Amino acid sequence: GGVGSGRLLVGYGLDDLFLLATGPELGAASTFPRDGASGTRSVRAALTAAAPLLLRYQHSAFIWDSEVAFTARAPEDDLEGWQSGVRVMEGLGTSDLRIGNFMGYVVGTIGFDLLAGTRTHGPDEVLRIGTRLGVDWDF
Repeated sequence: GGVGSGRLLVGYGLDDLFLLATGPELGAASTFPRDGASGTRSVRAALTAAAPLLLRYQHSAFIWDSEVAFTARAPEDDLEGWQSGVRVMEGLGTSDLRIGNFMGYVVGTIGFDLLAGTRTHGPDEVLRIGTRLGVDWDF
């Protein structure tokens, strides 16, 4: 499936190379559940939320992100059946030129989500491979 999300992280520079950041993340994901009776798959939307803790190493234009996050997901047909879980993710990327207090970046990511089961949904394991685009604002 696909995932799209936005996040607003607040960070603190531990030194010239390391940044620790956290904040809210909200988004949506598509899932492909299998119908138990017919065995066919359908496309379903799910709301997602997370609280990531990000450790970033940045030297010159090179970026390495390590992240752990508490996650939650609710399928469109069961907004009361939130599944909670945990995500670990790594990313490598590069930053753009700094323009004033702003600096863009792009990071390729790979991660893994483990979501607990609920009364209506079984546990899920999700492999994530993607790209993260962002802007750092230094104020």
